[in-house]
Amino acid sequence: MIRILQSIPLLLVGSQALVAAPADSLMALLEPVAMVEAASQKSAAPVITSAPAQAKVVAESATVMELGHEVVVGLLQAKLASYYRLSGDLVLQPQGRVVPAAVKGSYDLQILSAPADLSQSVYVRYQITSDGVPVQQASLQLRAEHWLEVYVARQSARRGEAPQMADLILEKVDTLRYREELVDAAVDLGAYELALPTQPNRPLAWRNLTTRPLIKKGALIDAQASNLAMVITLPAVALEDGQKGDFIRVRNLQSRKDITARVIDENVVQVNF
Repeated sequence: MIRILQSIPLLLVGSQALVAAPADSLMALLEPVAMVEAASQKSAAPVITSAPAQAKVVAESATVMELGHEVVVGLLQAKLASYYRLSGDLVLQPQGRVVPAAVKGSYDLQILSAPADLSQSVYVRYQITSDGVPVQQASLQLRAEHWLEVYVARQSARRGEAPQMADLILEKVDTLRYREELVDAAVDLGAYELALPTQPNRPLAWRNLTTRPLIKKGALIDAQASNLAMVITLPAVALEDGQKGDFIRVRNLQSRKDITARVIDENVVQVNF
């Protein structure tokens, strides 16, 4: 464009330069240059992909998620705790590689098979579903720990005694390290007595307990005899232990006769005549 202007004769008037050629001639010379520049700008315009198409691709890729080691182990812990109806905390350590699973939308893990009883080493088969559709089946060997707050004996206690909270402490232990089933600290011990002696610093197991009888052998009790018209209460002594609903032998302290009666309450039996 500069070379074209240089070819046009100029006249100097004072300090200003005037174009000698007419204005129409100048515009005619500039018009081809403007057309070339416009064509150049048009050819350089970028090609733009439509926004809806791009958004669809991003949305589809965003719904795909990989379930890695921590997620799968967390799901196994929750499902196995429910499977074995555990309270407390279940901790699992995989003994092999956890295979990741690709899912879309909602996902879940289902236990396909597991041992009847939980132990320190457990082999499970499971499947992972995505939107209700199975996407992976796998098996895994796991090392398990079950941490639960239980009763621990401070000192020894004898058979037949009622467990006393003063003689016990609460402690969190791995129950799978013990062969016997331990008593959860949430259990009310008021209805139990010791079936076996306790040892200091040992957790209280269910084999140590038995349900406390409403009537104990040798206890003085009330024997009630009733008909439609009246109720008679007689003093008696229990000749054996009894739970509610049990039939036990009792001795009438007035007649010295032994009779059979049904336990209806603590230290109360019912005699039928």
